[in-house]
Amino acid sequence: MPVDFLRVPPRVDVPHVSRPSILVWTLLLCLVITGCVALAAFVWPAGNADSVVFWLCAIGLPILAWSFLLCCRLAYLYGCLSAALATNKISDAIEAQCHESSSQPLAVLGNVWKFSSDEEENSLDALVDGMTKLRPVASQAVPNTDVIARWLDVPGRQFYSGNARTEHARQSELCEWLLNQMVDDIKSKLIRIPHQVSRQCPRRS
Repeated sequence: MPVDFLRVPPRVDVPHVSRPSILVWTLLLCLVITGCVALAAFVWPAGNADSVVFWLCAIGLPILAWSFLLCCRLAYLYGCLSAALATNKISDAIEAQCHESSSQPLAVLGNVWKFSSDEEENSLDALVDGMTKLRPVASQAVPNTDVIARWLDVPGRQFYSGNARTEHARQSELCEWLLNQMVDDIKSKLIRIPHQVSRQCPRRS
């Protein structure tokens, strides 16, 4: 069976996470500490002796702010890396699931066709022998006109040309009749299928 790759989300490029530059972050730390020391010395009240609060504001807070910026930078980089790896992992899992489901063998248990409502014309022998051919038939849209075409007629029902609503009603009734006829032709083969076997009925228009 074919694999529907449209169901598989596309893979994304995994970003390259480089190590933080020691020189850049060291210079940034020195600048932050220098600025905070100068600011603390400028705003510190004159005549007050240096205390733990002064050194905490001058040294401790800049180090905490620098550490917070470094952690945010690393968290962003590794967050992008983890998101890309997770997306690719999910994409690989869905693709493997598609291949696994499509690797199951498909057995054609029966087939049916309908190109005429007449059983004799619809038989394969009539088609091979040349009895079923395209012949001029009376047009249902234009009176007194013959066309070389073929269409399905519902036995016992007469349809006339009209607007889109009339054509929709004709197609709805025709599809219902056609589906019932095709199921009746193949139901003898479907009955013999074990109940645990899954069934699929592909349709071709």
